Amino acid sequence: MATTCNLAVTQGSIYESLGSPVKLVCPIVNTTRTITWLGPPNLKLYAVGTDVSAELSSQVDISETDTDKKSILLIHHFNRDKSGKFRCSDTCDKREFNLIIKRNPSDLVIVNATGDKITTVEGKEHNLECRVTSGQPGGNITWSTDRVVVAENGPSFVTYRLTPRKSDNGKLFKCEAFTSEGKSVLESSVLLKVFYIPKITFRPNQTLTVKEGDETQLICINDGNDPDATTEWKRPGAYTIISNNARLNLVNVNRNDAGLYTCRVDTKAGVYEVNAKVVVQYAPTIDIRYFPTERKMKCIPSGVPDKYMFRDWEHTTEYNDHIRFLPISKQGNTATLNIPKILNKRDHQDRGLYICRASNNISSTNGMFVMQKYNLKLNGNPYFVSSTENTQYGVYLKFAKLTIKFVSVPEYNSYDVYKNGSRFKDFTESVNRNMKLTDNIYGKKVSVKGTIIALQIQIDTLDDYTSYRIDVKNAIGCSNHSIELVSASPPAMPKIIRTVAQQTQFSVLWKPGFDGGVLQSFIVEYKKIGDIHWKYQTTRSSNFIIIGGLQPATKYLIRMFSRNLIDDSNRTDEILIQTGNVVM
Repeated sequence: MATTCNLAVTQGSIYESLGSPVKLVCPIVNTTRTITWLGPPNLKLYAVGTDVSAELSSQVDISETDTDKKSILLIHHFNRDKSGKFRCSDTCDKREFNLIIKRNPSDLVIVNATGDKITTVEGKEHNLECRVTSGQPGGNITWSTDRVVVAENGPSFVTYRLTPRKSDNGKLFKCEAFTSEGKSVLESSVLLKVFYIPKITFRPNQTLTVKEGDETQLICINDGNDPDATTEWKRPGAYTIISNNARLNLVNVNRNDAGLYTCRVDTKAGVYEVNAKVVVQYAPTIDIRYFPTERKMKCIPSGVPDKYMFRDWEHTTEYNDHIRFLPISKQGNTATLNIPKILNKRDHQDRGLYICRASNNISSTNGMFVMQKYNLKLNGNPYFVSSTENTQYGVYLKFAKLTIKFVSVPEYNSYDVYKNGSRFKDFTESVNRNMKLTDNIYGKKVSVKGTIIALQIQIDTLDDYTSYRIDVKNAIGCSNHSIELVSASPPAMPKIIRTVAQQTQFSVLWKPGFDGGVLQSFIVEYKKIGDIHWKYQTTRSSNFIIIGGLQPATKYLIRMFSRNLIDDSNRTDEILIQTGNVVM
């Protein structure tokens, strides 16, 4: 009775159970040469052609395949003596294969597993390896997940190459070993722990806006799953750590704090950096540039945000006396002033401070609008201010003082005095620079900075009452001004405008008359009805006085006059008043 046996493919290792029949097929084909079989132990002779070794004739047979006439070595009962290397050869070609006793696997190991877990990193390629460490399975070994086989190999090792994703975290992978008959004999499972790349966000925002002087906080948040992750803050390109935790605290913020800040998160998945931006808002600083040939000024603010509102330019004196407002011409973030050119006007009127005011809606210590001043010092001939008197006064046989008030840019370097057209030097001078002078500029009475030259002249004859011309020179040119010196006179009588009586006092308001060309004072006289003698008070005030110490409910007469070094003026008419009997 013929024995049925399985046809074994003679490539690589062949696993067979003890006692089973085994057919070894020599893969050498289309040969007319005799096939020789050698086998264990030590590649002893098993058969030549169809002739089997007498020693083995009861254990093996030789036959051929039906189609391609390949030589078949049939082992009737596989035992340990037949375990080992076999070779078939036709003297020109030879093939070898290993016949191994099949034993079910007894140990299954998942490489690099810690307990029931394997740690991986998102996006980084990883090999899942599973090995049978003992036994000869003769079947397959597989990896599967979600009941789907993802890798298969045999008989004792299988690997699955994957690139983990965030969604793979917590996924269960099973390694399973099978016999050649397809029966599962061993299995082991492992949980995949994927440390995924964290998404870094910021609270309150990745771009944080704060006003200068305030305090703020920026928090770096990562959604990674590494509990041991560390976070620190630094400036891009710098090594100094600003904060070694997720919170970046900024106190008393200033504009130098603006810029990028790097949040650095160190996790098992790697080190990741993301920049956040701090925008510091502050009121603008202003730069003013003057273009003399175009008679133009540009106001250029610089602040955050860089959207500006402008007010009209203001023109003032050095003492901040207002002269005029001038309209702006806005071009982007620049406010331009074109100084108007008016025919027949004096250029010196354009001197002074030009003030630009701008706002970006961020308040400063000076309010919502900040300002910058530009001192326009136009060079020109000296000019005499409007408060320089054309007629001045002197007392016969005494010293007269001629006062000349002028502004010179650049500073004057000399002056000359002429009397009736002839050079005059018989005077004593005094010079005071950087004085506060009154002038009329664009119709406004304002204060300007200038020089006062006082000339003390002795009036010995009536011929000294005449015209004096003063020529003042600077590096640009020369200007002159004539003063008529006339004889001083007694002052004119003042005019009482109003009197107000109260319980123990009264006040007098008057309008001064001409002072006669020299300094005058005012004398107010008063007495009770019935008194013989007048009382009086003297004042340098130009138009007002309060007199106290009076008796209540009493009638008084009031009159006044003015006095200078020449004489007294006439007295005013007497005015009757009565003090009250109730305190006002």
